[in-house]
Amino acid sequence: MIKEQMEWNRRQFLKLGASAAVAATAGMALASCGTEQAAEKPAVAAPTQTPTATATAGANVRLEDQVWDFEIEPEFDLDAITEEETHEVVVIGTATSGMHCIYALLEAGADVIGLEKLNSESVVVGGIAYRRSVGFSWGFSYNTVAHNQGLKVEIDRIVQDQVRISNHKVDQRKIRRVVNLGPTVSDWQLGIMRDHGDDVDNLWVEDHPERHQTPLPTDATERPGQQDTYWHPLGYTIWAGDVEWALEEQAKARFGFEVTYETTAKKLIKNDSGRVIGVIAEKADGTLIKYYGTKGVILATGGYEGNKEMQKKYLTDADRYIVAVGKATNTGDGLLMGQWAGAKVEDWPHTVMTWDGMSPECIRAGYDYIGVARQAWLYVNAYGQRFMNEDVTFGGQGRSISIQPYAMMWTIFDEKYKDPKIETNLKGTVCRRMTTVYHTMPGPGGIMPFCTNEATQDLIDAGVILKADTLEELADLMIERGPEFGIGDELDKPGFLATVARYNDLCDEGYDWDFGKDPISLYKIDEPPYYAVRSGCGFLVTQSGVYTDEHMRVLSKDVSRKPIEGLYAIGNVASGFNAFEFSMDTNLGSLGHAATTGYIAAHEVLGLPLEDDPKKTPFRNKNIFE
Repeated sequence: MIKEQMEWNRRQFLKLGASAAVAATAGMALASCGTEQAAEKPAVAAPTQTPTATATAGANVRLEDQVWDFEIEPEFDLDAITEEETHEVVVIGTATSGMHCIYALLEAGADVIGLEKLNSESVVVGGIAYRRSVGFSWGFSYNTVAHNQGLKVEIDRIVQDQVRISNHKVDQRKIRRVVNLGPTVSDWQLGIMRDHGDDVDNLWVEDHPERHQTPLPTDATERPGQQDTYWHPLGYTIWAGDVEWALEEQAKARFGFEVTYETTAKKLIKNDSGRVIGVIAEKADGTLIKYYGTKGVILATGGYEGNKEMQKKYLTDADRYIVAVGKATNTGDGLLMGQWAGAKVEDWPHTVMTWDGMSPECIRAGYDYIGVARQAWLYVNAYGQRFMNEDVTFGGQGRSISIQPYAMMWTIFDEKYKDPKIETNLKGTVCRRMTTVYHTMPGPGGIMPFCTNEATQDLIDAGVILKADTLEELADLMIERGPEFGIGDELDKPGFLATVARYNDLCDEGYDWDFGKDPISLYKIDEPPYYAVRSGCGFLVTQSGVYTDEHMRVLSKDVSRKPIEGLYAIGNVASGFNAFEFSMDTNLGSLGHAATTGYIAAHEVLGLPLEDDPKKTPFRNKNIFE
């Protein structure tokens, strides 16, 4: 069924033509996916660019003040742009954060326009059809679905952990507000979907990886090493893209709202006092138009997964990502427009959602990533040395890989990968899960199509996963195929065999003296045939942009950090919620954060009250203090 669906999606893609070209790199099932923009056409009033040399470190200009070629500010003659529209609120971007914001504005009776640079068709990436945005793990702090399933959460602990994993480089007021409003926004979203006809009362909810956790990460552990395993409070799953479709269709049905497609925002408009009053945008035919927002302009443009130059500037390890995923059309437009308007951009290094199990070969074979490579088997680097505790979040694995030779690793496993009990004890969450013992995800097969044993077998047949009858033969294959995979042929065969032997001894002993891995995930590599698969680190989305306060107001670059009047930012273009790395420790996913910040901005721009008193957070008292 999966293959049939993928083939159907590929055929649909061929019908889309150039206006919906596939992103240059394949996306992942959890990523947001989009189309390439068509070549720019002449504008009515052509912008002029001021010649500005690319600043370098040698010029003694700090990174924030450097102007690289991609961020040269365009100039427009406003008087030459004769076409204009005026609305109360202009929302730039209509994916997760934008559509939630728009819907909340419409409910409040606001006159709102949503500008979307993509078209209205589906987009095919990695063989699967999506719209502007997709997502599975929404990561709200809590909701009625979780409550009805008897799951509990400690709101304060979620906030504290979110701050801790970001090394405190975040706005705690913003985090607390998003967490406190999570149940309200989640239930509001579910209500819209219920009205749309979706079954939202039986959603899959994750509490922690295969239920092998102690209640909280700071509690005394039941098993040595268990403290290194990640812990999820809550997050619920919705199958790909349903939320954006539901919101857009319901907005049209209830309010007659239509997304303004193929309209690309170019530059914000400010008045003499510095207030943002609108935006210059380019329509599909190249015409420039001014959209004015009497109450405000809201940036909902996502990250810069499609801007390679911006990645070079802001990501410390941009050259170590083996695969870049996400939307090629997310090119940092909102960050740049905010920067030109005087906004404070997040300090370097920026935040990404790191992804493991990445392989260009598996993408060519029809799979977005290698599920089995992400499981907590035995990891070795290019030389055959074990280098980490394998039982970590995908961000933790990615960061550990990035400093290894070639920024890649081998996952070593054996025939036991087919055993459901072992798959369960290896844990994994959301897209890492290769079993449905405790949780059955929606959709065909119950788990992600890339994490099935059938997918593993396909990759074995395609030669992406190496297979041998003995460990010695496996080492020879790794040396032979290493250069082809970009990991080199420097594998030390005797050293590799000694590494496996050492690991097997630790498994026999039941305690990982080398890295402290949870004993429940220790399994010997001793049942032939043996397997090795090379993988590296990729990233889905960036989560850094312009700084906002807890009201989603964009903050100025000058030391006063005062809000820029009339300008708001939500979702992944708004900084201050995550830092350094998107972590699954709290499972406050980028989608839940995007939806909640969109809801907040809608109320703030209209001056409407929000019930975010922590004492009145739905379910809070019952679930913490009972």
